[in-house]
Amino acid sequence: MHRRQFFMRLATSLATGLAVTGSWSVAACAAARLAGDRPKSTRIAVIIDDIGFSRTRAHRFLSLEIPLTFSILPHVTHTRELAEALYTAGHEIMLHQPMEPVDKRANPGPGALYTAYPRQAIVAEIERNIDAVPHVTGVNNHMGSKFTTDPAKMEQALGVVKSRALFFVDSLTTPRSAGFATASRIGIAAVRRNIFLDNCLTTQSILLQLARLQRRALQTGKAVAIGHPYPETVAALRIFDQKLKKDGVQFVPISNLLR
Repeated sequence: MHRRQFFMRLATSLATGLAVTGSWSVAACAAARLAGDRPKSTRIAVIIDDIGFSRTRAHRFLSLEIPLTFSILPHVTHTRELAEALYTAGHEIMLHQPMEPVDKRANPGPGALYTAYPRQAIVAEIERNIDAVPHVTGVNNHMGSKFTTDPAKMEQALGVVKSRALFFVDSLTTPRSAGFATASRIGIAAVRRNIFLDNCLTTQSILLQLARLQRRALQTGKAVAIGHPYPETVAALRIFDQKLKKDGVQFVPISNLLR
């Protein structure tokens, strides 16, 4: 039963049960207000990160009739080719900007930003990366559990994002990230990731994460998930899309949540 239907039935029940006490109007109005709590527009955006290494994995998502956002790594094997193909198929394209992680053993890949870089190096690197990915509308961080916690370095990087009239999605690879706050402070349209879909790589666990995402969207009107190019993620999205259509929840490109 939908939440709105539940509360409307609750209002009817309260009307019947409380009429004799003279308290019907208070109870019924309270239930009616609760029934109206659900946002009129309920939207979910799913970003698929780490695109660029595999044609096959990226193209699997094209069998889904879902408007997805693909975040593409710069300067890897199929960066430009996949950006063109996914854009042509009608999907939104972002730069998946590599940033320095806390774990020195983890390699963020080509085009990464490091806290040791001077301002000019950070600016030059992110400019080069944006130019490497055709049709970019926004940027989110790849790794970055160290870089994103440095507000001064984030401001240097996001200054380029602002100058290019792009938006920023904070992947929140650490709860200490200054990304969203910095973007908001300097006037960039920004949003934070709510759910990682596929940290546990089974279709069933991804479906559970999608259910969490849906609950959040129903509460607030919108929610943002990040997934990765895994067959299990494709399978879960295919199953869940049918449920969302029945529940009146809509998949949208990430930019739709920033308007």
